[in-house]
Amino acid sequence: SFLLSCDLTGGWRQYGSNCYKLKADTRKSWSEARYDCVQEGGDLVSVLSPHEEQYITSILDPSYFDIWIGLNDISNENHFVYTDGTPADFVPWAPNQPDNWQDNEDCVQLRGMNHHEPGKLNDDFCTSTKEFICKKGLDGDVFPRPLCCLCSIFINASSFHNRPRLSDYKLCAFVVGWNTKCGFWTSDPYNDYCYLFNYLSMRTWAEARDCVARGANLVSIHNQEEEEFLSQYSKASSKWIGLKSNPTEGGYTWSDGTPLSHTNWGPGEPNNHDGREDCVEMVTNGNGSYSSWNDLNCDAHQDWICMIAKGENPVLPPEPPSPVPGTVPTMHLD
Repeated sequence: SFLLSCDLTGGWRQYGSNCYKLKADTRKSWSEARYDCVQEGGDLVSVLSPHEEQYITSILDPSYFDIWIGLNDISNENHFVYTDGTPADFVPWAPNQPDNWQDNEDCVQLRGMNHHEPGKLNDDFCTSTKEFICKKGLDGDVFPRPLCCLCSIFINASSFHNRPRLSDYKLCAFVVGWNTKCGFWTSDPYNDYCYLFNYLSMRTWAEARDCVARGANLVSIHNQEEEEFLSQYSKASSKWIGLKSNPTEGGYTWSDGTPLSHTNWGPGEPNNHDGREDCVEMVTNGNGSYSSWNDLNCDAHQDWICMIAKGENPVLPPEPPSPVPGTVPTMHLD
């Protein structure tokens, strides 16, 4: 078989029909960063939708303050264009930006999770040095070698033998068809679900059930493999999951009605602190290698994860609301 995928062994990662590479080993000026991306067959990243904005922000190290993207107005002042030629129709500027400070800010940065406005854009001096992300399309490219030779395991599209560890999975390419079943959502190739990781507009547990309006549900987790997969995409964050205490029947139940077959409570949890913790968050460490569950007040504002069956068509939501003023992602271990 032939594969339609990114070179994951070369540091690229796949999201939808594009490949992304975080260049965090060195800080470069905007022009130097673009040259680096072009040398790798891509260009500085373009951000074309709220979903792509969320994805790009999610793969940044939590310590990053900002990164270069391909947006600029070098050729025509206040007419911003992307270097890869894609239209700049979605431009989530930070408040009062762009301001072209000192009449010399022609290149654009995306603010990271270490900023109070993550995911928002700001113009800056092109000579400033920053980390950056490169992007390129799949463009129908195929690997000339079968999957077995890339992964040292055998997988086919209809059945999976000797399910690999997560570390193996990260080195393997996707078989054609897996991502087409999930669109812009993230596919776990070893189960029947797609996931949407919501990072930029924290909500209460009830508000996070906006997943239902998308034709989906807040995520339910049924085994350790799913837990590890979700942890890898939830580094250094706390996210609502669909688990909630059930005062009528006792214990906890999933909001999608599936049985509670797996738990991953942190030490001393759940503890129902002050008798007000009925909802559950998944707390993930900085590199995504460990996660645990914690009960929390349902009115706390958190990121969240939606889940939908592969092949279903999620409803496209409007642009996410602005983050709650003065709130930042936090880990609660009460």
